[in-house]
Amino acid sequence: MKRFLTLAALTIALFGCTEKQPEGGGDVPGDETCTVSATIEEGGMMEWLGGDKLSIFTPDHINHKFLYRGQGAFALLGDEEATWEKGAEIRAVYPYSESNTVSGEGAIRLDIPEIQTYRRNSVAQHMNPMVAVSRSNNLEFRNVCGYLKVKVIGSITLTSVRLKGNNGEKIAGEAFVRASEYADPSVAMSDGAGTAITVDCGKGIWAGNSTFESAVFHFVLPPTSFTKGVTVEMVSSSGEVFKFRTIDPVSVGRGCVTALETIEFGYVTEVEPIRFRSEGQSTIALKRIGNPGEVLLDYSLGGEWMPYTVGEEISLSDGEEVSFHASVETNLTFSRSATDYYRFEGTGSLEASGSIMTLLDPDLKIGEIPEEYCFYGLFSGLQALTRAPSLTSRTVKPHCYDRMFSGCTRLSYIKALFLTSPEDGSFTSDWVEGVSPEGVFSMSPDADWSHTGTSGVPQGWTVRNMPEDDDVNYYESIEYLIPHTSHGANSMKAEQKNDRDPSEWVFTTTGRDPFIPLKSLERQADGPVLVFQYKASEKAGCEFFWCSGGYGVHGPAGGIETPFTLEATKEWKTFTMNMQEAWKKFGFEGKPGDTVRFDIGNKAGIVVTVRLMRWRKVTEED
Repeated sequence: MKRFLTLAALTIALFGCTEKQPEGGGDVPGDETCTVSATIEEGGMMEWLGGDKLSIFTPDHINHKFLYRGQGAFALLGDEEATWEKGAEIRAVYPYSESNTVSGEGAIRLDIPEIQTYRRNSVAQHMNPMVAVSRSNNLEFRNVCGYLKVKVIGSITLTSVRLKGNNGEKIAGEAFVRASEYADPSVAMSDGAGTAITVDCGKGIWAGNSTFESAVFHFVLPPTSFTKGVTVEMVSSSGEVFKFRTIDPVSVGRGCVTALETIEFGYVTEVEPIRFRSEGQSTIALKRIGNPGEVLLDYSLGGEWMPYTVGEEISLSDGEEVSFHASVETNLTFSRSATDYYRFEGTGSLEASGSIMTLLDPDLKIGEIPEEYCFYGLFSGLQALTRAPSLTSRTVKPHCYDRMFSGCTRLSYIKALFLTSPEDGSFTSDWVEGVSPEGVFSMSPDADWSHTGTSGVPQGWTVRNMPEDDDVNYYESIEYLIPHTSHGANSMKAEQKNDRDPSEWVFTTTGRDPFIPLKSLERQADGPVLVFQYKASEKAGCEFFWCSGGYGVHGPAGGIETPFTLEATKEWKTFTMNMQEAWKKFGFEGKPGDTVRFDIGNKAGIVVTVRLMRWRKVTEED
């Protein structure tokens, strides 16, 4: 059933009509005006607004410009005439463009915008092409396109979102529309049409960190079946590019809204390629089992990246490393089934690191498992493996990790960040069968499951639910130390420049005695060990002033501070210091309300970037 959003205001049945008006509007004297009424088909995600214009083609196929006058009525613009006989067929296109045309056979040529403008929970005006065919002055506009909806959740500001099909589908630019008065229009894209659409977000759209605050983007595109799924590419306000891909077919119908799976930014920043380090003499190779389909990989022995041939065995001497990652953006998945999959095979002793997600994309920033069986049996039977690479995806798909480490008899370390409980084995069936009887299982601090056994944490292993000191991932459940910018500072500027990591701050000193307070603790600190990662423009002597009774912004008395030094580094470096004795000496308990003052150097021009600063408990290593 069709529902029309606006109703006809003026309907004139004339054999011909003329209009002479200035472009800016306003009727000129005359006995006749040429006015048509226009309604919108349900599902158009829009309504008529001031400034809207139509292309109306009289039977002689001349493109006339009509301007919206309110209440569903459009009037002819410009110093021209529009004449047609009563009952003659006219064609109309929204929005007006000089490039809109009608062929001798009645095909309407129009453009589907390649650059579209963001509009909250809808599509921007003039982005949604519609056509109408009528033998009267009543135009019933029908949608030419459909809509693909993408919802994004996460602490990030996006300046643009780009969509393209994984099979090169043509979705933007020149289109030819066949339409009649009582039938739905059909669309054919030209040979030169584009394969991508970008939604421009201007200065940026904050995605928020909840369903209520999420950002929703609508792409206007012709009815399309994306046979190999789609790729969504997002650019943040800091210039970083993030990609989300599906491999399941996606169909967009005319006038219909098709929603993709919600994209969640989980703060996963670990994108180091998967790396194998040899202890003694070792070999490693990726083998194809059955027919899992083609994947394209590069490898490096510490120098340049080179194409890897699946099945090629690489020999490593003691201490030598080899790294692998996807060579192009075509590894939309890896393995396909329990009989068609890829598996690493090797000899000797191998310690792995990095993220397995880089086997899909070397620059993957949103580490989501794309398909069932994705990494099925990836290391099964690899007795040389002593340490597993990181499983950084926080989401899972059925069977994605089944039998992944089965038969790895020497494996004693796994880091898995997924949040779903593996209790039913739906994605970890027998994944750690036969591993070492003792080991460490590092899980996300945000996870709340504790299942053990061959489909969970290996029996007898130690569970570590806090990140290692050099873990580069942000966890929502951890209370990080960040500056309290509204409480004042001295000779120091603090800026947050990384949208996807709220813990990352850039401190710049501007004079002598630079310091800034950090926010008070909201809950009891885990322990007295200070951990953070940093970059520093030069060597800097730093201090923590202990402010149990307040911020001490105006300078606590000397003698209640603990000094430490940060070395100059352009790369991220991990700082760790056990401040247990300082806590005892100065009566700092790490209780809610306690805080510290952070001092950096004693001059202007020092730049220190800090992320993931937190308190942790004391371990045996400390």
